[in-house]
Parts: sequence; C-alpha cells; structure tokens
Amino acid sequence: MPLTAILAATDFSRGSDHAVQRACHLATEHDAALAVLHIVALAKGSEHAWLPPELTLPRENVAELQGQLRERISTLCPGTPPVQTTVRQGRPCELITAAADQSDLIVVGAHGSHRWMDGLIGSTAERVVQRARQPVLVVRRPPQGIYRRVVIATDFSPHSARAVAAAAQLAPQAELHLLHVHHAWHTQQATVSEGALHTLEQAAQAPLQTLLERAGVNAARVRLHLRFGHPAAEITAFAATLDADVVAGGTRGYSHAAGVLLGSTSASLLRGTESDMLLCP
Repeated sequence: MPLTAILAATDFSRGSDHAVQRACHLATEHDAALAVLHIVALAKGSEHAWLPPELTLPRENVAELQGQLRERISTLCPGTPPVQTTVRQGRPCELITAAADQSDLIVVGAHGSHRWMDGLIGSTAERVVQRARQPVLVVRRPPQGIYRRVVIATDFSPHSARAVAAAAQLAPQAELHLLHVHHAWHTQQATVSEGALHTLEQAAQAPLQTLLERAGVNAARVRLHLRFGHPAAEITAFAATLDADVVAGGTRGYSHAAGVLLGSTSASLLRGTESDMLLCP
C-alpha cells in the first residue's frame, strides 16, 4: 500500500526539527499528506493536568504558536506543499498516538527539548513506539536526501514481515539488508565456524521466502545477512559498518529468546544506534 498520510510531532527542539524535515522530504517523495503537531508539554503532576487543553492554553497563545509553527516549517522545509498544523497541550505520547488515527506513519525525533532526562524516564519516542498502532520513524540524523540503505532486523516472524513491508514502502529506492541475529549470548560472531554459518544459511532459506511473500517484497531487492551473538550489539555494529540510513524492525517477535526487537533490545537500539529507526507494531 502507498504511503499517503504522515504525522510529524515537534516541540521546537533541534531533534524534532530533524524529524519535521524528514517528514517533509517523505511527504514530497511519496506525494503524501503531511500533518505537523506541536505539543506544549503538560507535566503529569501539574495542578492543571486534569483540565482539558483548551482551558489551560489560552486561545491567543494557540494562535501565536500556530504562527511560529508555520514559520518554522517554512524555514526548515522551503517549497513544501501545504501542511496541516495543530497545536495541543498535554502529555506528548498520548496526544501523538491519538492524532495519528488517520496516518500511515508517525515521525518523531530521537530526543526532544529535555534530552538530559531521557536516561531517567525514557524518551517520548520510546513511549510512542510502545503505544502506536502505526509504524514509527524515529529520526536521529539531519536529512541528507532520500534513504539509500536500510537494515531490517528479522526473526522471520509475521511481525518481521510487517517491518519488511513498511521499510520497503518507506524507502522504495533503498537497498534492503535483512539481518538475522541467532541469539547466542555465549557466542561472538568472530568465533563462529564456517560450518555453523552455512547451516544457519541453509535453514534460513525457507523462512526467508515465506517472510518476503508475507511482506509482498521482491526477493531481488533484498540481501540476507546472518550473525551470531547479542542482537542489539550485532545490529548496531552491522548498521554502523554498512553506514545504514535506517534500522527497521518489529517491536514484537516469537519470544524473548527468539525475537530481535523486544524490550531492552529495542530500547538499546533507540538509545545507541546512529541511524534513524523504523519500528513497527
């Protein structure tokens, strides 16, 4: 299915500026509608947290922020077609996921205006990934043209198939590199024998074919890579070696033993990889 509607979220931080720029590029590339949501964060413990946003954010402030948002988009993305802009006040994760009902893709920055707090409470990006029903693109780098190389972490599950389909849709001109990490805590890639790797390659052929059929992706676009070791470390190292623009994967798998992007692995990649990330529920 084509990418037709994109939602980007911004808090006017540098990180969210990168997300807005990437969303603008994607909207132009895919001829998709783009909506940009600016959120004035309302702390959970605030004395006004129980009030509806329209009573805590005066109308004149909304109008001023709308103007600032449109001006910022015009500066960041000159020549971009008309963009729907919205200003809301509240808890970012809840507002972003609620606003994304009609969107095919959510685009957020890896870090917002309170980056120093991410290590303590987790980033907005992590919370959106946990709650969203759409693929979430977490932007870390300032955009440098279209995506050219995508690493897709896979455990060959149906969730991985959705990640492959979403990555192929997001980056139609990119090289797609599927990476399966055999989850072996006691084994490092450098110590794996050629025989063990050959056995894994043979075993992967049937599930690979099934995966690509589920995803609706031509096998000619895809190259499979196999590794042994700890998933987060191997994925991060492989993406760095390849200089991948995006690392993609599902947020669920068969189990904590077999899954690739589960729990702490997903969080580690969000905080550790230098590439943008596409995460699919």
